[in-house]
Order: sequence, then C-alpha cells, then structure tokens
Amino acid sequence: MWIYDLSGTTAMRRLTFGGNNRFPIWSSDSKRVAFQSDREGAPAIFWQAADGTGAAERLTKPEQGTAHVPDSWSPKSDEFLFDVVKGTDVSLWTFALQKNEATLFGAVHTRGIPTGAVFSPDGHWVAYTSNDPPPATVYVRPFPATGAKYQLF
Repeated sequence: MWIYDLSGTTAMRRLTFGGNNRFPIWSSDSKRVAFQSDREGAPAIFWQAADGTGAAERLTKPEQGTAHVPDSWSPKSDEFLFDVVKGTDVSLWTFALQKNEATLFGAVHTRGIPTGAVFSPDGHWVAYTSNDPPPATVYVRPFPATGAKYQLF
C-alpha cells in the first residue's frame, strides 16, 4: 500500500511491505492505517503508523480457513469493526484496542456479501448491510449492541 498526500507537495510513499495488503482504513485521528494482510499466513488485520515509522503489527488472528476484513474505525480510534469471512458466511465483529479483544457484534451475519459496516460520526450507531434474511438490506444498530435493530431500506 502507498500513501499519497493530496496536496501534491510530497512524493507518494510506500507504507507496507511483504504479503498481499488490502482493504485499508484510516483511524479517525489519522495516525494509523489498519489493513488486511496475509504476511503471516491467514488474512489477518494489521496496523501501521500512517507516517511509515515502525513495523506493521498484527491485531487479529483468524482461524484456519477464515479471513478478517477491516470495515470502520470508531470516532475515538479505540475500536474498529471488521468482517470475519468463512466460506460464504460473513459475521460482523468489533476489536477493542485497549482490551486487545475481538467480540461478535449484535449477531450480525450475511451470506456471500461484505457487511460494509460503518460507525456513525458520534460513534453511537453502526450501519451495515445484511442479506440474512434476504434480500440485502441496510440496518442500523446502537453501539454498543443492545439487541435493537432498525431496517433503513
């Protein structure tokens, strides 16, 4: 992955080395980039300082046959949403940095499509897509999850 300053005042610079790196998401404070990488085997989520200093650090460790795909940072940059993909099953999880812990979010599942989950600007809601049950629909849930679920369209 590469970082490009839109002002055009600096040259594009390489951020990651090794493995296949994709699905980058900026932390809300713009200090870090989280991304999926297979550099240590299964596609896990790593993060790295956006200025390129230091080495990439693995945050998640998928089970065999499973991939983790980052979706969205919380406004405080203390948690992020990510999809756990196993075959056609996709479930939505959160990762809390302080606890170094992943947790299933609201029992959200889809079949064969990513959730595209995103935090609201105030961090109190999560919007996502699910086709469980069909058809694919956009939902919103409170964050942290309470069991409430609202269908948007």
